Amino acid sequence: MFAIDPDTKEKVLYAYTNAGTEAEYINNSTTINNTKTIDIDVVIDNATEITVELAQPSPYATKDDMNQFKKKIEMQQLEYTPRYETIILNVNNWVQNETTQNYEYSITDNKITANHLVEGYPDLENQKRLSNGYTESFDGGYKIITSELPTENITMNISIQKVISNTENTEEGGEQI
Repeated sequence: MFAIDPDTKEKVLYAYTNAGTEAEYINNSTTINNTKTIDIDVVIDNATEITVELAQPSPYATKDDMNQFKKKIEMQQLEYTPRYETIILNVNNWVQNETTQNYEYSITDNKITANHLVEGYPDLENQKRLSNGYTESFDGGYKIITSELPTENITMNISIQKVISNTENTEEGGEQI
């Protein structure tokens, strides 16, 4: 802990602690330092007795707390890891959208929501058939959209990944993006 000397306005080392046998090494002068700065409000006084009231039983995480947190992170990583599939777009299943005049091919998948990023990767030959095609997710599936009606079946690889929305992030205690 550093304190500001009121006379010189310089930072002065006031207190130091370490993790004892649990400590890691201290980097030498050629190693890139990995440091974190934490601002802590500290009151120094001559009090003979101090009472501290904590909102929770302990300010420290238990091993069980850390294991639960680790499981939660692992589940989120699985949830947000992209999945890949190969699909065949049958030439007879394209429908023209009356409003946009684009042709749409819908894929139903109840695991997909509007918060999923769905990307299509056709090979070079099929890219020509889709011209300016793109994908769009919705609650219950996704669709491939193109301005020209394909005349042949199209095979393409699809990447599906859930993205974190602003509301999900803030509900989990994170900062709003």
